[in-house]
Amino acid sequence: MMRYIAFIFIIVLSVGEIAAAAQPPASFADIVEKAIPAVVNISTTQKIDMRNKSFSLNDLPENPQDLFEFFEPDPNSRKTRKIRSLGSGFIIDPQGYIVTNYHNIADADEIEVMLGDESPERYKAKVLGKDPKTDLALLKINTKDPLPFVKFGNSNESKVGDYVIAIGNPFGLGGTVTAGIISAKARYLNGSQYDDLIQTDASINRGNSGGPMFNMKGEVIGVNTLILSTTGGNIGIGFAMPSAIVEPIIDQLRNKGEISRGWLGVLIQPVDEYVAKSMGLQKIKGALVAEVVKDSPADKAGVRVGDIISRFDGKEVKNIHKLPRMVSETPINKHVSIQVFRNGKYEVLNTIIEKPTSDPLGEEAEDSEAKQGNTEKIGQVMLGIRVADLNNALRNKFKIEPALSGIIVLGINRNSPAIESGISAGDLIQQVGNKKITTIKDFENEINNIKSLGHKKAMILINKGNGTRFILIDLE
Repeated sequence: MMRYIAFIFIIVLSVGEIAAAAQPPASFADIVEKAIPAVVNISTTQKIDMRNKSFSLNDLPENPQDLFEFFEPDPNSRKTRKIRSLGSGFIIDPQGYIVTNYHNIADADEIEVMLGDESPERYKAKVLGKDPKTDLALLKINTKDPLPFVKFGNSNESKVGDYVIAIGNPFGLGGTVTAGIISAKARYLNGSQYDDLIQTDASINRGNSGGPMFNMKGEVIGVNTLILSTTGGNIGIGFAMPSAIVEPIIDQLRNKGEISRGWLGVLIQPVDEYVAKSMGLQKIKGALVAEVVKDSPADKAGVRVGDIISRFDGKEVKNIHKLPRMVSETPINKHVSIQVFRNGKYEVLNTIIEKPTSDPLGEEAEDSEAKQGNTEKIGQVMLGIRVADLNNALRNKFKIEPALSGIIVLGINRNSPAIESGISAGDLIQQVGNKKITTIKDFENEINNIKSLGHKKAMILINKGNGTRFILIDLE
């Protein structure tokens, strides 16, 4: 009986210790006192050509006295007008190196950095480098004396639920401190391949952009970048770019003034439950290859459309968002291994990472029913899709390159489930699963094979003219 009581006491004590550890700090004052001198206000000026320019309510000055200057009798009497914007930043070196968001200084004609809140010192800033993909920029100011600065911490060590502090310049108020917790990690927004954001409920408002997010050690673990809001104000959903991404980018900007990213040369799609099942993959992970750029590192390695990339350079590819970042952070000319899942088994390929010759991302082609034209009397309807074998006339009509093979989509029945898949007239069907399609007969055979296996959907590779991607078509 005594042993049982002792066991219960140990459990209760452990729970008490966890509860005590979860208590918020009594004050953030010590951290703030050391950090706030290194946080700066950034003011930018952009000259706008006023001739033939239309205005909205958002363009009106906030100060009523400025309305007389804004509305002049002769619209051409003032050819340009200066637009001012406010943001935040932080000093990372006593010599005056400052980190901020790219969008704070984009298109700015003048950049001014203000140090301190009471009688702030103002300095002209020079842009040393910028990276629109990660929304980061590095500025430099020259001062007589060394400046207070802050250091980066490791955002990978932070956890959901950790306390964080945000300092910035919301609405031009300067030196404003807010606190909260990390609400989530690895958030992906805006469709950006480089997003891996920290979500927080610490209040972040307009003007906070570019300011630092601190952990309880007083280290910068993020750069406050954006908020989600229906009103333009804070509703407790803010995001910061993690220091694990920021620090190496800033190092490159400081040392070279530009960013060098590795390039593999593939267009990828997510692996969902159906893709994994149809490919025979046991777990839902990896990145599905929808297109391989000719003569790219992936092409030279032997990567094929329909492969699922499961590991890159020895590291697991957990989802589609991880691979672009892993590739971009790989040094150019480095030898890497690529593990792919193909035809029910894993294969390891090898290649050398290169510098991209152009932006590796393409935009989605615009769907257009106008492409269909008078094609209702030719071709064959399958799964609610009117398709036809390619001939010279159809190649010319839909501007299909000679090197491409497949069958052409002429139209979609309005009541067909296929209309929800995104397929449209002018698309070229090139594969069903991993099987290449060159004729309607090929297409029919593969669809029948998939149906015979009891599958209710088929993975179809389509080319919209500016890239390929897999779509799911309902077979019922």
